[in-house]
Amino acid sequence: MQRDAQPGANGRSGVCLVSQTNVRPPATIRRQMTAFRLIPLQAHGALEMLVGILTMVAPFALGFDPAGTVLAVVVGAALVGLALGSTTDERGVPAVPVATHHAADYGLAIGVGGAALVLGVAGDAVAGFTLAGIAALQLALNLSTRYSARA
Repeated sequence: MQRDAQPGANGRSGVCLVSQTNVRPPATIRRQMTAFRLIPLQAHGALEMLVGILTMVAPFALGFDPAGTVLAVVVGAALVGLALGSTTDERGVPAVPVATHHAADYGLAIGVGGAALVLGVAGDAVAGFTLAGIAALQLALNLSTRYSARA
């Protein structure tokens, strides 16, 4: 329909006024939006260090079965290693790339959740519930961490 079209320079129909425009839309988002990313990566590392140490102490304090004890100590060591990876040098560059740390955090949370399920089914309910709590705590920490610098 010619009544909805704007004529071009050569006399042909140009842009449809109903569905298209030549005007650039206004920029509404100037920086990345996040929901609850309140914790900086350095504080995340400190909390992760605390959780890792508590994870390594838990099997001896709560009396896990041998499989649960070994798993908790390995998971605790992995958490401490990730926490140490969030430290930065004098230029502010982290020891482990932020994307790698982010992926490892989520992988660890999911893996510990699966291991907790296996331990619970195998009969070590105390270890299963404890590791499930640690997985939930790690996931909550991951969801509330700001993995980038504030703009």
